[in-house]
Amino acid sequence: MGDLSAHLSWSEVLRGSGVDSIDGLPPGIEDAIRTMASVMFEQLRNEWGAGLRVVSGYRSPDRNRRVGGARRSLHVRGLALDLIPAGEDGREHVQALHALANRMQRDGRIPPGGLGLYLRADGTGRFAHLDARGFLARWTSRR
Repeated sequence: MGDLSAHLSWSEVLRGSGVDSIDGLPPGIEDAIRTMASVMFEQLRNEWGAGLRVVSGYRSPDRNRRVGGARRSLHVRGLALDLIPAGEDGREHVQALHALANRMQRDGRIPPGGLGLYLRADGTGRFAHLDARGFLARWTSRR
């Protein structure tokens, strides 16, 4: 599988998804993922100025159930990415990435959507969830 966009590959988005290739995606999902990559991911990555790593991208309905994802998860529709900054210390910068994505959605540089901050019990970053639901939604989760 080749590149999905300038800084994102299909293998990153489909890793752990329950789907082996683009050919295994349900109808319409490929287009949703392509839009998410170009309109949300690339814009955020360019503003961040360094690499971003996909923790979770597309998930098949079965995979979503197995990982305990939300019943109506936008990952299943190809409209969500869980991200951390690339590099050994990426998780230390999850909150800064979340803050940047929040500013970019609020000022219209990326489309409005959901933005979740997932933290460990000690308050350190796990990942930032970014989705294209079409309206602003915010939450924080500690585990």
